[in-house]
Amino acid sequence: MNQEKKNSIKWIATLMAIIVLFAGVGAALGLVIQQMKQNNTETPIATGDGKNMFEGQIYEMPSVLAFSADATTAAESGHTASVTLTATVLPVEATNKLVDWSVAWGVTKQHGSEKVTDYVTVTPKSDGSNIATVTCKKAFGDDEIIITVTTREGGFSANCQVLYVGAPTSIKVKSTGANTITDSKWSNVKIAEVQSTKTYNFDISLDNEFGLVGSAFTPEYKLSAVTYGAIKVKCLNYNSSGTLTSTTYANFDYTVQDVFESAGYIWTSFQKPGGYVSVNKFSIENGKLKVIAQEMPSSFSGTQAGRSGKSVQTFDSYVDGKLPYVAITVTEVKTGISTTINIRTVSGVQSVSLSDSTLSF
Repeated sequence: MNQEKKNSIKWIATLMAIIVLFAGVGAALGLVIQQMKQNNTETPIATGDGKNMFEGQIYEMPSVLAFSADATTAAESGHTASVTLTATVLPVEATNKLVDWSVAWGVTKQHGSEKVTDYVTVTPKSDGSNIATVTCKKAFGDDEIIITVTTREGGFSANCQVLYVGAPTSIKVKSTGANTITDSKWSNVKIAEVQSTKTYNFDISLDNEFGLVGSAFTPEYKLSAVTYGAIKVKCLNYNSSGTLTSTTYANFDYTVQDVFESAGYIWTSFQKPGGYVSVNKFSIENGKLKVIAQEMPSSFSGTQAGRSGKSVQTFDSYVDGKLPYVAITVTEVKTGISTTINIRTVSGVQSVSLSDSTLSF
């Protein structure tokens, strides 16, 4: 994966910020969350209800802060994902506004015995600075990490709870139970062959550069379909008296997008004279791509009639032996990542019989 592609990948983290307020004489501490600018791209930060927060403004602390950052490769490759926090010490006229930043494990289920800084670090711009960069170096699952900023005068503090969401940056579909071939007649396209009248459940897997999609991420999928193929049709042409006058052949190329949707399925089709017949049905069920392979038609016919006669059209063959196939694209809606799998229906075994049911010796 090249660096440009890596930098274009996005991941999502969630910050839950908890502000601790103190009454009495002294300073109060608030947080201003600023936008991170990475690769010349501004990444807005949003509150839990989806309202954007913009750089340079002070907001009442929401209970949840969500931010998107350009994700890169894992820490061992020397890349991370970061966001900048700014702490504002109040009142404005306070003479000593120096603060200290720290990071520690909160509630941990998996990594509590490990160094927290192997996963998240907080780096102030300078000693005592109210600006610090929080960096996620690798996934930490369902554990919680606490960022704390404390004033040197008065010891007032505010906490920011960091949770790992870890949105996926890649998606794959595994043709479970199907035979995958490389079809030289279609420029070496890889095609998963499904047997007619059978149902398949293809596994969908999500991943990211940290190697872990967070349990808090709930994917949403949508499907689109394009069918590819070409058939040769035999035309028997008759005059008005019913006499066969000629036999001709015609090739029909077709590309059909999103044939139609019904009952939660996408239906794809095979072209025949005069229209289409259903070949496959596709849907997402229980996080899998469900494929219901219909029986592939082996013969069909159609008739076109006019004043001067009629033409009886029948299927002759596939052009150049190129069997039709369907390209199904699975898209994860929240992140926009997608993958395409090519599927073809082939005839499956329907029965078996013996030439003799009884043998005598």
